[in-house]
Amino acid sequence: MNEQDRKKISGKRTKKTQKLWGCILIIVGIFEIILGIVTKDVSDVIAGLFFGIPGLILIRRAAKQVKLWDRYEAAVDRRGNIPAAEIAEKVGKREFFIYGDLQEMIENKFFADPEEGIDAYLDLDRCLLVMTKDGQPIEPLPELPKKEEAKSEAQGEASEALESAIDEALESAADEAADTAESAADAENNKEAE
Repeated sequence: MNEQDRKKISGKRTKKTQKLWGCILIIVGIFEIILGIVTKDVSDVIAGLFFGIPGLILIRRAAKQVKLWDRYEAAVDRRGNIPAAEIAEKVGKREFFIYGDLQEMIENKFFADPEEGIDAYLDLDRCLLVMTKDGQPIEPLPELPKKEEAKSEAQGEASEALESAIDEALESAADEAADTAESAADAENNKEAE
């Protein structure tokens, strides 16, 4: 990896372009606001806000993204196979949402080090971020559960859940029927007592 590639990755990593555009918009906004105050022209003040507010938003989003990437890199720490659930817990996001962030980081070569032959990829079947050295996983990958075992296990769990739901529904219906019968009997007893 040459120096120019390192600078590109560093620029992407720190969101330099986004921060630069944010600063430019803020400067133009401040200039317009000052111009509006000096000339007592409200349209210049509004134009200043029109430029300044998006500039602030760009800078804030860039800073937020860099902090998030810092948390990801701390969670990954370029070690073997890292379960997605562990990364999600350390980053403070749900597991479902981290895959897109991780894929973006992999595509931008944030985990790569070509001099050492280190790279990364997502193994969605095992829910892992796999670090590789010279194209081979650093740690051996865990076995995938066989489809038949996983399928029968899932079917067993589903049938148990279905049975318990049916039992609960029957109990609820029986309780409701008993309550209805009891209130009908009470109403009939009240009529006879009158």
